[in-house]
Amino acid sequence: MKNILLAILILGTSFSTFAQLEIKTDALGLTYKNYALGYEYIINDNISVSITTKYILDNAIMESMRNLQNTDYSFSAMKIIPEFRYYFNPKLGGDGIFIGGYGIYKTEYFSDLVYVHPATNDKYDYTMHYDGQGLGLIGGYKLLTNSRFSFEGLIGIGRVTPYHIVQSSISKYYIGENYYYENNYISLWDIRIELNIGFRIGKMNKNNTN
Repeated sequence: MKNILLAILILGTSFSTFAQLEIKTDALGLTYKNYALGYEYIINDNISVSITTKYILDNAIMESMRNLQNTDYSFSAMKIIPEFRYYFNPKLGGDGIFIGGYGIYKTEYFSDLVYVHPATNDKYDYTMHYDGQGLGLIGGYKLLTNSRFSFEGLIGIGRVTPYHIVQSSISKYYIGENYYYENNYISLWDIRIELNIGFRIGKMNKNNTN
């Protein structure tokens, strides 16, 4: 996936001298321990590609969606998100209303979980982590200012296929993959609600007088 994105970026430089780079972060995510850093490559007025890395810790939104409020655990996750966008009627280039698609690779790690054996009621501490990949769609609006700062709202939804599920610390029993789905440790859906703040680097659109 990384090689494909790199090829797109290199190819994009041959298409246009307009190319710009935008560095951004999700300000909304910071409020619930979702730390993101993204690089958007503006190929021309209407088209861009980007890659974003997210690091996620325990947060109330995830607990509510997965019904984990009463579960003792520690959680961390990382996401790598390559993205393609098309902007409609841009003013300065790479701004305005947009739609697009994205890929996702994620890894999630749970520790300090407790498994209760259904027959004996014995409790066992264990850890679980898994990797997953998928695709999704996005839409939103970006405001790019003459001072090069950008502000955007984005919503998106994707579907993730988990693989490489690893369980440890229980040598006696194999829980089985269905246990993780039934207890909401694995989410097949990727929901994105973002308020991104960015800064544009590079030659600005000729219509921008600054």
